[in-house]
Amino acid sequence: MTPKEIGGAPRAQHTETSPSPSSWRRWLPFLGGKTEATALSAAGAQPELNGVVNSALDQAAQVVTRGAARTSQLQLNALLAKVGPVSETITQRTREMPHRHPPEITFGSVDRPLDLSRLDPDQKYMWVLDPEGRFVVAPEKQPGFGVTSAQPEGRVVKHGDLAPSKDGGRGPARAGGCLRAQRSEDGQVRWVLDMDSSYSYNRVDRRVLKEKSGQAVINYLQAMGTDVTHLENGKNVYDPLLRMAGRVHGALEKLGLGRLLN
Repeated sequence: MTPKEIGGAPRAQHTETSPSPSSWRRWLPFLGGKTEATALSAAGAQPELNGVVNSALDQAAQVVTRGAARTSQLQLNALLAKVGPVSETITQRTREMPHRHPPEITFGSVDRPLDLSRLDPDQKYMWVLDPEGRFVVAPEKQPGFGVTSAQPEGRVVKHGDLAPSKDGGRGPARAGGCLRAQRSEDGQVRWVLDMDSSYSYNRVDRRVLKEKSGQAVINYLQAMGTDVTHLENGKNVYDPLLRMAGRVHGALEKLGLGRLLN
């Protein structure tokens, strides 16, 4: 007996077909603003639908990635806040001007973390955290640097040279200090970070940044990718005296008596 003979009426055999337009219309309210024409064309276009889904997933992944980057930057900003705010210094020594970047200088950042193993243990280094959050470091002694008519033999690198202003003075920075190497009996090198700079104790905002800020700097370096295994926070025993000395220096400079400091 053929299918046509069952029940005395013809019966269509089952075949795979695309959804009819009428079946799509009932889903239009749930399609998030798609037009009927778009929905109907999608009914028979599974590859195109897959492409739309994949594109949406890619966009979602990009949003998640950007969110993770923002979270990371927020964490870095929180660590910077623990160091202290950006400030200018009271100290502005005319004999050191104009301040400018020395030939050998390193800018540590998230993209290029500071590598302590590349520093010379026989050198003393000056460092500042600049307003952009970069850890700027340079050897103090660089032959030929700072040569002027007043100082024909040049001078050592100062903290103002790591954050110079446009007019050659000391620009603003978040903190500053020195890096010194210490060798153990077995020859291993450890670096000691201190806050010995006007950017830490002779600031326009009158703050004094101490060991707590120094540890925040180390934590910030670690968050940027620096290996701080051989970096320690140095004790700063200078606070009141050096701050007072900085103010005396600044006052003499303003009175035009800077030559007395030479």
